[in-house]
Amino acid sequence: MNFTKKHLNDTLKYFCLFIGYPRSGHSIIGSIIDAHPNACISHEYDVVKNYKLFKNNNILFNKLVELSSEQAKTGRQSYGYSYVFEDLSQGKSDKLMIIGDKKGSGTTNQIMNNKLILDELEQFVQLPLKIIHITRNPFDIITTKASYKNLQKTEITKEGINQSIEAILQEAKTNQEIIDSNKYDIITLKHEDLIANTAQFIYNLFDFLELDINDEFIKNIASKLLTKNNKSRILYDWNQSEKEIVNEQIISLPIFNSYNFDT
Repeated sequence: MNFTKKHLNDTLKYFCLFIGYPRSGHSIIGSIIDAHPNACISHEYDVVKNYKLFKNNNILFNKLVELSSEQAKTGRQSYGYSYVFEDLSQGKSDKLMIIGDKKGSGTTNQIMNNKLILDELEQFVQLPLKIIHITRNPFDIITTKASYKNLQKTEITKEGINQSIEAILQEAKTNQEIIDSNKYDIITLKHEDLIANTAQFIYNLFDFLELDINDEFIKNIASKLLTKNNKSRILYDWNQSEKEIVNEQIISLPIFNSYNFDT
């Protein structure tokens, strides 16, 4: 699909981004959106970092469409999980209304380094931003982050946990600041609800994106999901001091205040 100015004016409505934390479900949610015939979400191109490589938004959009198509053919995979929905429109678009890229914590970290980067991107793409913020139990995020080093599984250590707590705290503060600014159209969704209440989660997601879906679409998505959430926090023996740090510094933030260690 090659974009023209007329095509942009007639069909594309929003540019979609993710903010969040590592291993919090962005990949599956980006793939779900990409499976809609009116949406194109590339997987981890890091558009907030790379958009300046393009002369104009038209060339960028074509790159994202090309990536989405290639990723659908080769299999959208991350950390050993496949995020392909064979019977839907993944990698194919009809009347394209949403375009964007899935890069959750990477986008948040880009914003840490440049508070104006979302405004600069919005000006470049010439479309309003739709931003999806995914949360997960912070104890699970921290434990999972500590269990990987350079994309490889590693032993979970106290040092790793402490480093992960600090990293997630900085990301959480940044995301809270973005949300509190009220400058952007942002939805916050809990990763746990994708499994626990799949239909409502998907309806909320696509209502935010202003895209129509039907029961068959939801049924197809639900058939590919895991049957229960992975509580990776149990892989580490948390002491009381570590729990208190997470409770006082991260769970005290409004975006995380519905969580605790036992939920």
